[in-house]
Amino acid sequence: GGWQQQQQQQLQQQQEEMNRKRMAEQQQPGDRRSPPEHPGGLSGRGASAGQHLRQLCEASASLRVESEEGGEYSALLTDRIPDFVDIYSDDDDYSEEFWRAVAVYFEEQADEARRANDTSAGALPGGRYASSRELLERQPPFLRGKCLGEVCKIVQLAISQKQILGYLDGAVVPYSLSTSMAKRECAQRMQTCGEAGKSGSASDMTVADWDTALEVMQRLLAEKRAPVPLSNIKRLFRSKFNTELSETALGHSKISGLLADSRFGSICEVRLDTNGYQVHLASQDSRTTAAGDRRQAQ
Repeated sequence: GGWQQQQQQQLQQQQEEMNRKRMAEQQQPGDRRSPPEHPGGLSGRGASAGQHLRQLCEASASLRVESEEGGEYSALLTDRIPDFVDIYSDDDDYSEEFWRAVAVYFEEQADEARRANDTSAGALPGGRYASSRELLERQPPFLRGKCLGEVCKIVQLAISQKQILGYLDGAVVPYSLSTSMAKRECAQRMQTCGEAGKSGSASDMTVADWDTALEVMQRLLAEKRAPVPLSNIKRLFRSKFNTELSETALGHSKISGLLADSRFGSICEVRLDTNGYQVHLASQDSRTTAAGDRRQAQ
């Protein structure tokens, strides 16, 4: 849904920034032309990192720079056909038979891990690129003839859409062994989850019910008077209010899903900006909509 799309966009932005840094560090020695002077008379100094990188790309005989929408650009190798796989696309071009083969393969991996009593057995390294390379090296039959870009997309879809893969302690594992699966089961039972998604609270603090969660969130944002990083919300509940905010105890498997619940609509809203996901005080429009939803529910 919308959350997945925003997360993928954020990951794409982070990957693009990493690629820009690497390209700037690895400018080919054979490119003897100097980058064009910055309008201020500076060769990259004083210009933003993005501007300087574009200058480097435009100065390279090995790259072709093309303008994109929104003031962005792409740099393509001049001796390669740009037939890239869009690993961020949600389009699923694979057959049901293909996905059945993928699911069977990883469930067999999960069974072997259970028999060995080791959930990390056969785990793939964290990160789409690293896990895709490792998976290609294992040569499962369903990947025959697939390039690395295709495997990256398959891994992404297996995690984001198919619930075939998930994460456990930073590694990529079969979904049935993942933290996401454990948290989903806890959410269905309205139980807290401790370390690595195991049932039970990770602390001795009082676990917030709905009334407490709403009250504390309102107090937290009022005191901060500024957006709060989504990743800090649970920590601030503990450190400032001695209260454990458990999304699974309130019926959600993710903290983002909890804060998107209509009951939080009159208090806060989560937005994605340049600093990542931030929790803001709800706007007047959001409070009005939430109040209307509550009246309809009654």
